[in-house]
Amino acid sequence: MAFTRITGDRDVREFNSAGTIAEGDCVQFDENGEVVVGATGAEVLGVALEAATSSTTVKVDVLKPGDEVDALIETGTMAQTEVGEEADINSADGQPLASASHTVPGTGATTYSNILSGAGKLSEANLSSLIQQGKENNVSDAGTLVGFNPDMLIVPDNELMVRKALELTGSDKVPESNNNAVNVYSGGRMKVVVLKHGATNSIGAYDTAQQYHYAVANSAQLKRAVKYSWALRPSEIGTGLVPKFREQNLDSNIYSAARCAFGAPRWLGIYYSMSTTAPDVGSAA
Repeated sequence: MAFTRITGDRDVREFNSAGTIAEGDCVQFDENGEVVVGATGAEVLGVALEAATSSTTVKVDVLKPGDEVDALIETGTMAQTEVGEEADINSADGQPLASASHTVPGTGATTYSNILSGAGKLSEANLSSLIQQGKENNVSDAGTLVGFNPDMLIVPDNELMVRKALELTGSDKVPESNNNAVNVYSGGRMKVVVLKHGATNSIGAYDTAQQYHYAVANSAQLKRAVKYSWALRPSEIGTGLVPKFREQNLDSNIYSAARCAFGAPRWLGIYYSMSTTAPDVGSAA
């Protein structure tokens, strides 16, 4: 993992090295005040501008509160010691947001699943099964059932998935059927939400393994389950970020910066199918 400075005034200093350091490493002080990579519990110091060993010194771009750096993850996983604290997107029970092994405090080891068994492709029948799974597993922290009436069908930005989702929620008759059956999911019961990056992996490339995943959710429950905090609050016009002439010139672009950190302490209100199969569209099935 290599780090580079994004914002802040550069402050280059030279320190003794207490270990092997590569250019771009995020370095810290150890208990002797020397520079080292990943000192447990140590304060993050800065970014190494050159390689070093325990027998040499190293130039470091010292970071101050408010400075920002960019991390490039080339291989492997992000270690806790590399960033100062662990990046964790699991829910409060220690499970990923989509899991067949969720637990709640009130029922001990009893598990609940918000993943459709069999990972069925997007269809009217599988949509019914997924909603019913939500009705059976949507519980409070005490383990009592909480009503589940989804108003969102969430799909990745894959055209087959978007088309199928719009057919399921917009056609008054069942898609791909010639028996004139009424489509119970039309008429505004669920809105379609397309995730722009839903079919991309951690480095932003298109991921064929995720392109047919989908979920149903109750928006009110999801808002209570998913939380965010400001990592960088929105900047205000006139505080120095934007030159004054831009405030007077309506033809100019005005820029503002902000960053949020998201987490889901509860899994209540959202149910997934981890399907890897394309939906049926365009002909009777």
